[in-house]
Amino acid sequence: MSKNNSDPLSYSPSFPAKIVGCAIALSILMISWMAWVIFDASRFAELTKSKFLTLEHLHGEILHYDEVLTMSARMAAATGDKSWIERYLHYEPLLDDAIKQVINLSQSNTMVEAVQATDVANAKLVTMERQSFQLLEQGRMQEAQSLLSSETYTQQKSVYAKGMANLLNLLNHIIDQHILDQRYQNTVSIGLVLLLIGMTVITWIAVYRSVIQWRGALTQSIAKRIEAEAALSKSHNELEQRVKERTADLKEEINEREQIEKALKKSEIRFRDFAASTSDWLWEMDKDLRFTYFSERNKQITGFEPSIYIGKTRQEVAVGKTTDENWLRHFEDLDNHVQFRDFQYNLTRQDNTKLTISISGKPVFDKAGNFAGYRGTGSDITTQRLTEDARDAAYNEAEQANKTKSKFLATMSHEFRTPLNAILGFSDVMRTQYFGPLGSESYIEYANDIHISGEHMLDLVNDVLDIAAIEAGKRKFVKEPCAIGDLLKGCLRNVEQAAHKNELELSADIPEDLPVIQADIRSVRQIFLNLLSNAIKFTPSKGSIFVSAMTTEQEMIVRIKDTGIGIPADKLPEITQPFSQLHCNPHTTQVGTGLGLSIVETLVNTHNGTLKLESEIKKGTTVTVTLPLSHTKVTPAKD
Repeated sequence: MSKNNSDPLSYSPSFPAKIVGCAIALSILMISWMAWVIFDASRFAELTKSKFLTLEHLHGEILHYDEVLTMSARMAAATGDKSWIERYLHYEPLLDDAIKQVINLSQSNTMVEAVQATDVANAKLVTMERQSFQLLEQGRMQEAQSLLSSETYTQQKSVYAKGMANLLNLLNHIIDQHILDQRYQNTVSIGLVLLLIGMTVITWIAVYRSVIQWRGALTQSIAKRIEAEAALSKSHNELEQRVKERTADLKEEINEREQIEKALKKSEIRFRDFAASTSDWLWEMDKDLRFTYFSERNKQITGFEPSIYIGKTRQEVAVGKTTDENWLRHFEDLDNHVQFRDFQYNLTRQDNTKLTISISGKPVFDKAGNFAGYRGTGSDITTQRLTEDARDAAYNEAEQANKTKSKFLATMSHEFRTPLNAILGFSDVMRTQYFGPLGSESYIEYANDIHISGEHMLDLVNDVLDIAAIEAGKRKFVKEPCAIGDLLKGCLRNVEQAAHKNELELSADIPEDLPVIQADIRSVRQIFLNLLSNAIKFTPSKGSIFVSAMTTEQEMIVRIKDTGIGIPADKLPEITQPFSQLHCNPHTTQVGTGLGLSIVETLVNTHNGTLKLESEIKKGTTVTVTLPLSHTKVTPAKD
């Protein structure tokens, strides 16, 4: 039987035939060997006895194999299961081999003739059984069963059985004669027999244990089969219950589908109502790109009867548009079955009213992916187009005015710078008394005031020039490697003297391993110098300014924190607007144009960064500048 116990209904433990055979063979071998050692004189007799025992053993095997082959052939004919045929083909060579061994071991002509007669009968039986297998392969199961139950088959089985009986009788006769001849020798070897009996008992004890184990396994197999049958019955009941539940579910689905169909009809009526009342109209094309439907709203807007378009393509409707590039692209979209949106064109009604029309369409495909047509909407956007044209005109006019303003500011700022340079130069000569004493000390004081006012005026002019150049798009931004750490340290050195003069504590936390970014160095330096100057200017004496820098995975973050007078919360949103001047504002010049933070924010935005201000009155302000860490691109200000 199969050793595969995955199916408890088909599994049955095998009888321990091998260990039984091994026990018998071991007993025979031990008896022969001990007899040869102890009774050298009777060596030949014991070998002969061993030969007869082997013949008897082969006789048992032949009977066993014959029963197996007969059962396999009949079960194959009865069930049509090919596994019985495979079992037959496995044991048939074993039977043939056992018969050949008996022929080789036969000691008399009578025994040889009996064995050969049995072999002939066996050959005929094998021939008939193989014929039954061929009938089974042809699907002729009834004929196969008839062949194995025929009179001829039964006669051959009888002949075979008689031959085996004769063979057994011959073997018994020869063995009996041999026992009589050797009885006197057995008396001498009684001691050895007792020893061999002990060994045989031990061997058969092992056989007994194997049989007990086999019986236990068989009992367990039967129990598992009972459990499997119970489980199968339970599964059958569960399956029936599921079938009932599924039948109920199908009934519910049918009811739901009926409700869905009713809802679809209701939705279709609602859709038609919407199509009639909406400000847009709906249209549809078939797979050949011919119009098949227009909602009634189309006629109300365009003044044309929709029926004149039904059955026509877009090219046939748009007469005279075959050379227009926009129309050609639209025709190409339709031919390629792609979605389009807001295709605009002009239309003249029958009363010569000019309209601007916008249409959108989406291709429709069936379940197999085949193109089925288009569905879309159309709108009258005449009013929207007129509004957009007016808006564009106003925007262009404002842009032109802004350019004119920037150009005027740039021109006037250059005109101011030339005399300012002369004023600064001559006032510096006078206050330092380069050519000798001026006379009165008041002259030196006046010259110093003139120089300070000139420097302030020059700063204002430079701010105006910067904002004018940025707005006009004339400021050049050069992208190059920028070491933020070194740049911040340089800016701190530039303002260190001014901080010391105002009795301010200037400190920083700038890591040595800050990465290099791609930026415009001049602009980045101007950002931090402006912020540091504002912090110094609006932080009272004994205050402090702290600069820190850090990086994340994608950004460089620089913070400048002071203990200045702070900015009111309601002023923060407009603090970076150009020309913004607010009272107690720590980040605009006291008497300037209000361009400082506006320039800083513009330069930060140009580097794709962000500027964030956090402030509290009388506690100070924190300005955070964030710049991209990698793949930084400097974007010039647009005109």
